[in-house]
Amino acid sequence: AMLWLTAVEVITVILGLPANAKVLWIMLKTRADSSTSDIFTANLALIDILFCSMITLEIINTFFTIQKKIIDAMLFFWGFSEMGGPLFLTCVCVDLYLAVLHPITFMKFRDHKWKAVCSAVAWVFTISYSTSLVTFPIKYMEIIFPVILFSVLIVIVICNISILRALKESGPGSQEVHPVKKRAFNSVLAIFMTIMTCYFPIVFAFAVKNRVSQYIFSCYIMPLPLSFMCVGRCIQPFLYMYRVGKLFFSKSNLVRPTRSFE
Repeated sequence: AMLWLTAVEVITVILGLPANAKVLWIMLKTRADSSTSDIFTANLALIDILFCSMITLEIINTFFTIQKKIIDAMLFFWGFSEMGGPLFLTCVCVDLYLAVLHPITFMKFRDHKWKAVCSAVAWVFTISYSTSLVTFPIKYMEIIFPVILFSVLIVIVICNISILRALKESGPGSQEVHPVKKRAFNSVLAIFMTIMTCYFPIVFAFAVKNRVSQYIFSCYIMPLPLSFMCVGRCIQPFLYMYRVGKLFFSKSNLVRPTRSFE
């Protein structure tokens, strides 16, 4: 199981590092045409780049040199992915929820300064959690993390299901869903399925933790959900590039952006 996790981590670095770097580059080039949730997506890309860099450091430390300071640094940056990823994904989902179901409220908070405040709060929680990983015993953090992650997933599930239901409805007097809504529906559905695939296995793993020995849990159970979380570092940037028509192999006239619903 640990070999499987290592293989997934290597693939994550190879694909995720350039993909997330391109996401940041796209956002820098298209700031004037950016959507309101792009500030959260940019923070996600930054966290993913830090995570991929941490994986590189982890592989080097595991196979060539084992140092306590490097292990502490790995734990710190691992916390960025564990806490920062779900928090910023929640911000994206809540932003889309307001845009689709509560447009009047959404317009009141459309200003980027509100997004910056939310991002700052998310970073405070993320850095605090990462610092706690290094400072406090892991056994305490293994209790705190699944509780926070489960709470965040509840918010994400409610927001995404509400958005999907609203986008699935046809307009007044129409039997078919508007093409823009169809594209938005497919994008939100893809994001929702990615989030659930990446983070739900971890919640499930911690739910069965007390039923098995620590050795079985650490060596055979936990590597699998962690590999799903690693894969998410690759999927998220590719989904963003697909939505804006900037995939490495796509043409902009073949893949249309779906920001219109915001």
